[in-house]
Amino acid sequence: MITAVYEGIRSYVRTFAGRLFFLFIIFLIVPILLYGQLAGADRAKNELLLKTIQAEGEIVARSLRPVFDAFQNVDPASFQAELDGLRKGQRNIKVLYRPQEEEKQVFFYIASSPRLTADLFDQERVDLLDTGIFENLSPSCEGDNALAVRFQNALGDPELLTSITPMIAGERCWVVITSHSSDALLQASLTKPFYMTRGVQIAGLVYVLLAIIVLWLFADVWQNLRGFRDVARTIRLNDENRRSFESLTEVPELRSVAGEIDQLVDALQRSKNFIRQAAEDNAHALKAPLAVISQALEPLKRAINAGDTRMERSVDLIERSVDRLDALVSASRDLETQVADTLDPTTERLNLTELIRNILESYKPILSEEEITLNTSLVPNIFIQGNDELLETVMENLIDNAISFSAKGAQLSVSMEQEDSSVRIRIVDEGPGVDPNRLGAIFNRYVSFREGAPAQSQEIPDEKPTWTRNFGIGLWIVRRNVEVLGGEVSAQNREPNGLEVAIILPLAAH
Repeated sequence: MITAVYEGIRSYVRTFAGRLFFLFIIFLIVPILLYGQLAGADRAKNELLLKTIQAEGEIVARSLRPVFDAFQNVDPASFQAELDGLRKGQRNIKVLYRPQEEEKQVFFYIASSPRLTADLFDQERVDLLDTGIFENLSPSCEGDNALAVRFQNALGDPELLTSITPMIAGERCWVVITSHSSDALLQASLTKPFYMTRGVQIAGLVYVLLAIIVLWLFADVWQNLRGFRDVARTIRLNDENRRSFESLTEVPELRSVAGEIDQLVDALQRSKNFIRQAAEDNAHALKAPLAVISQALEPLKRAINAGDTRMERSVDLIERSVDRLDALVSASRDLETQVADTLDPTTERLNLTELIRNILESYKPILSEEEITLNTSLVPNIFIQGNDELLETVMENLIDNAISFSAKGAQLSVSMEQEDSSVRIRIVDEGPGVDPNRLGAIFNRYVSFREGAPAQSQEIPDEKPTWTRNFGIGLWIVRRNVEVLGGEVSAQNREPNGLEVAIILPLAAH
C-alpha cells in the first residue's frame, strides 16, 4: 500500500501538472513564511523605536521640572517659549496639571506645543480624558509613562501618543504628554499595520507580478503542448484540415522544436509512400520473371517422355519452387505494406462489436466445412479509435491460425470483456498449444514453429503454404497492428490443451 502511494506520488510529481501544482504551493508558502519573519523583525524594530521615543518624552518632561517648580513666577509667554524650545521635528508636547486636593480625573489643560486656540483646549482635554491614559495615574501622581495610543487632536490631525510622564512640583501633579505626528512615524509602521506599509506593499506587488509571469509561462507552455497533442491527433487520424506544429506557437524556442517535428512528420509521410511504392515495384519486378519461368515450364511439361520420372521430378521441383518464390514475394510485399501502414495509420471511431461480428459471419462457411463449433460472447456497441483494415488483418490472422490448429469437431471461442477504459478480446482454440519455452517468441518476425515452416526445414513441403501460415510474419503483423492502435497482445496455453490469444485495446473517447 505504501509503495503504491509512493509510486503514485512520484508519477504525479514527474507530470507537468504536478510540478505546476507544487510551484503554486511554494508561491503560497514562501510569502507566508517571509511575512512572518519580516513582521517579527518589524515589531522588534518598532518596539525599539517606540522605547527610544518614550525615553525622549520622559527626558523632555524631566527638563520641564524647574519650570513647574517656579510656575507661580513664570509668565505664560516664557512657559510657552520653553515648550516650543523642546519641540523638535514632529514631536508635540501637551501639559496638564491636577491640584493635589482634586479627584484623580480632574486635570486642567494649560499649554501645548504647537499652540492651540483657547476654544480648542477644552475639546482636546476631553478627548485626552476619553482615551483613558490618565486612569493609570495613582493619587500619588505616579504611573507608567509608556504609551502607544492613536489620537486625533483638536485640529483633526492624527497623532500617536508616545509617553505620559507624571511628576509632583509646586504642590501640583503635573502631566507631560508627548506625541508624534502620524506622518512622521509612517515609515516605521507604528501608526498602521505592517502589511499596509509601503515597503511591504511594493514587495507584495513585485511578488504577485513574478508569480503571474511564472504561471503565465507555465500556462503558455501547457497550452502549446495541448495544441501539439491536438495536431498529433489530427495527423494520426489523417485529418485533411490539420495544422502544422510550428503554426501553433509564438514561443521562439518551441517554434524551432515544432519545426523539427513538422519535418519529422513529413519525412515519415515520404517514408511511408516510398516503402509502399518500393514494395509494389519490387513485387512487380520479381513476379515478372517468375511468370516467365512458369509459362516456360508448360512446353517442357508437354515435352517430357512418358515414364521419365527424373525429368518429371525436376520439372515438379522447379514448378513448386516457383510457386514458393511467388508466395515469398507476395509475403514480402504485404509485409512492407504493413510496415508502411503502421507509420501513419488512418483511424476513426469504430464499432468494434459489429466489426468482429461481421468478420466471424464471413468465417461460418469455413468453420462449417472444417466441422468447428464457434462460440461467441460479444459486448454490444463497444467503440474504439481504430482502423478497420488493421483490425481485420488482426482478427483474420488469429482466426486463420486457430482454425489451422483445430481438429474436426473442435471448438473455437471469441469473447469480449470491457475493462474500465479498455476492451479485452480473447480468441481461444483447442489445438496443441505452444511449447512453453517458445511461447514468448511467437509474435516475433520470421518465427514459426509449425511443421514445414522455413525456419524449421529447408525441404520443400508437399503442400503449397500460404504466407500467413508458414513464413512467421502473421502473428508479428498482429502485434504490430495492435500496438499501432495503442493496444497490447499476449498469448498463453490453456489446460488441458489449446492456445488463448488476448488483445487489449483502448476505448474511444466519448
